[in-house]
Amino acid sequence: MNRKEKILRLLSAALIATLMAASVVMVLAEAMGMNIAWWKVYLAASAASLAGALLSYSRMGVIAVPICAFLGIGGVIAYRPSLPGELLAAFRAASQTDFAAVLASAQSMAVPCAAILALLFYAMVYKRTWVSIAMVITLACVIGANALSASARVITALPAIVGTAAAYTQGSELMREKGFARALIPAALAVLIAFALLPRQAVTWAPLENAANRIRAVFEDYFHFTQERVAFSINEAGYDHARSIDNVPTSFLGGPATPETEPVMEVSTGDRLLLRGSIKSSYTGYSWEDDLEKARYLFYDFTRRNARAQAFDMNRSDGLDKDAFSNVRADIRMLREGTSTLFVPGRLSSFSMDLDTAAYFNSVGEMFLARRVQAGDAYSLEAEMPGDDLSMSLAIQAAAQRDDSRYAEIENIYTQLPSGIEDGVYALAVRLTEGLEGDYAKARSIEEYLASHYRYTLEVDYPPLGRDFVSYFLLDSQEGYCSYFASSMAVLLRIVGIPARYVEGYRVSPDPSGVTVLTGEDAHAWVEVYFSGLGWVSFDPTAAAQENQNSLGNPTDGAVDDPQPTPTPDIPPEAPTPSPDPTSTPTTQPDWTQPTPSPDPWTQPTPEPDEDDPWPDEQPPKDRAWLLLSILFFLLILALIVLWVRHRLQVTDPARLAAHQENCERSAMILYRGILNLLAVSAQAPLSGETPAQFAKRVSASANNPDFAAFADAIVLGRYGNRLLTESDVSHGLRAYAIFRKNMRRTERLRFDARRVLRGLGSFDQIP
Repeated sequence: MNRKEKILRLLSAALIATLMAASVVMVLAEAMGMNIAWWKVYLAASAASLAGALLSYSRMGVIAVPICAFLGIGGVIAYRPSLPGELLAAFRAASQTDFAAVLASAQSMAVPCAAILALLFYAMVYKRTWVSIAMVITLACVIGANALSASARVITALPAIVGTAAAYTQGSELMREKGFARALIPAALAVLIAFALLPRQAVTWAPLENAANRIRAVFEDYFHFTQERVAFSINEAGYDHARSIDNVPTSFLGGPATPETEPVMEVSTGDRLLLRGSIKSSYTGYSWEDDLEKARYLFYDFTRRNARAQAFDMNRSDGLDKDAFSNVRADIRMLREGTSTLFVPGRLSSFSMDLDTAAYFNSVGEMFLARRVQAGDAYSLEAEMPGDDLSMSLAIQAAAQRDDSRYAEIENIYTQLPSGIEDGVYALAVRLTEGLEGDYAKARSIEEYLASHYRYTLEVDYPPLGRDFVSYFLLDSQEGYCSYFASSMAVLLRIVGIPARYVEGYRVSPDPSGVTVLTGEDAHAWVEVYFSGLGWVSFDPTAAAQENQNSLGNPTDGAVDDPQPTPTPDIPPEAPTPSPDPTSTPTTQPDWTQPTPSPDPWTQPTPEPDEDDPWPDEQPPKDRAWLLLSILFFLLILALIVLWVRHRLQVTDPARLAAHQENCERSAMILYRGILNLLAVSAQAPLSGETPAQFAKRVSASANNPDFAAFADAIVLGRYGNRLLTESDVSHGLRAYAIFRKNMRRTERLRFDARRVLRGLGSFDQIP
């Protein structure tokens, strides 16, 4: 190739890179609604690709391009010192789904990104072997931008398509010899003619369109889910009680209940279960609220495994009494449309659902879908349920010895109480726990007292306005249903400083057949208590109360004895304050007949959904190219992974790497390090105090590989005896490595290759 042909090739590669990079940035900018001057983007891309061409003209070749990229990035930062902070802010905003901040940061970085992308594309196009990756990236970005937003115009993508078509000529031998710049004119004409012949209205094929819409829906659920979720409440199962305060519908606990009998879900299990639906953290004196800010995570996201383990207390029972918890399994199938909530036990250990359905969880342990549940939705789960009292007590005592960094925060949140709780309730809490050691014994004492001294019934009067709900139940009415018992236990626990929260969901009492159909009559409320080092444990005073009544035949009328103690306990002055007037309470409750949005920070930047249909089953398609987009993204990711793994295997192959060294000493050290890594995978390592020569002799004898002993002797003499290593020594190393690798099991060989790919071979400068 003469000088003229080389210059033509460099300039054509720079032109193609400019067209592809600048057009991609402009299309993405339009899709994101950014207003950017096109000439700035094209100028930055041209400057970067021309800089790459100038550097590539020297003998350094393509190696100079990364240097140019480094200098270019340094120059951008020098020109704009705030850029690293803006990048950090963009990443932080992206992690919190703060799209407004992401948009602002992206708009300020569009021009430097165009320069960097142009330099990257230039390196790919110039090196020929990487041109296919540049083409896939360009097409994926163009199709993706047009699929995500109607603002991305096809005409803006024309330069990228022209550049891609011209880059495709790299496969032609004629173009390799004479330069592929001449392909730009026919490529541009072909693209323009094709664009002119496109019909004005979309022409679709129904099966392909339906498939694309399904893929689009899954993509939206997994990667673009920002709508407010519809939380579960037992109010919708027949416990719907609300009162009007200042003409504002406000949720209240209590009042007569008429549970619905329509089937809700089918549960296949042989164990008793409490299926958590929603968690309430704040007691107001007349209702429970959910006022915590909760992060939202995709359940299948492996990068969130720590958050998932924390939300569901996974593996926290490891190393404790094996009888403290029993493992249960259940298969659940929804029988009708409902909220977005998925019902799971508190201490969830595994969960599986059709991957077409995006399942989410939040930081307190609630699970939900990116839509309303539909009849036929099904999932399977495994969880831990508390065991007998003795085992639980021993496990909690052992867990308390562990360091629990969350306990102080949990205690601060879940022991707060409003004013208005009456003195008798404080006195009762102190009396029930006085003289008991350990939070578990105190919780069981409160649970048993409520179960044996209060009557379970659905036929109750409305609690009086202006009086604390729990105080009225414990001191006066002494009868009620699950929300009465659960609220009272949570308040009594909080009074004595034990973190507790109120939970609503469904209770499963297994049918002898193993398949139980749940209705509104199975909707339930219970309490979860937090124990340091162990996490949340469920307590159900209502179930015990019902069992007591069933064993007595007819339920007793009222409590067994007067729950109000005579002496008044020593309570902080601020605790037994007068009852609050609900009309003056600053917190106004929403109408429970409407879906209650979760205060999830992910949902803040997005507009409120349509009140008539906040979870539409069908959304208007944004483009017709979702199927092709998904295929291209999959192929791109797969190609990049395969190429990277292949490259890593080549550059970390001891035999290949040793063959390209300039001296025998370096080659021998590379082979020796490779052999040691290979033996480590096979669980063979030097013993304490064993020299390299002794280790090699022992391993050589057991593996029938005398070359390794001779090779190790040569290495030691070369490093410590000033003996020059020869090609014969390197040959010993090559044969030893080949024999060891040949005798490895397939799984060991795969582990060795994986180790090379991820960690490399290590240092070659000294004997390990």
